[in-house]
Amino acid sequence: MEARFDVALGPVHLSSPSSLSSFWAGKDLTLHVAAVDNCHESYFNGEKVGGAGSMPPKYVNGLDAEKPCTVPARLVRAGQWNLLAIRVYDAGGAGGFRDEAPTLSFGQGSIKLEGRWLFNPGDTAEWAKWPEGSKAPGVAVFDKVEPVTKPAPK
Repeated sequence: MEARFDVALGPVHLSSPSSLSSFWAGKDLTLHVAAVDNCHESYFNGEKVGGAGSMPPKYVNGLDAEKPCTVPARLVRAGQWNLLAIRVYDAGGAGGFRDEAPTLSFGQGSIKLEGRWLFNPGDTAEWAKWPEGSKAPGVAVFDKVEPVTKPAPK
């Protein structure tokens, strides 16, 4: 998957509402976000869980600094909607995902978060959270658990 965008330089938020089955209940998950141009922060249900590089004003390019992060079990709402939001800063050129879609995994199961992502230029912290009193949009449902075919990146 290569999801690139050509917008004014600066921050954007990409988000993916998803429903996870009861298989994921009570488990810490591993989130792997492959190469994002230029740096990013990952939020799961409104809480920061990882990232690569640093946002301005102390910008550090994180394109080649990818690493998996842990999504604590307390954040996972099995059988309900969850929100993965990725705050991206693009320092120049086309930004966004440069490789494969983000992946959530546990043990031998993983789900690739492919499909349509919501895109919001600008930089507001509320983008990583569900709006008060709103219902989750039915943008994507990820419920297919596939065996891991290669070791998780370190």
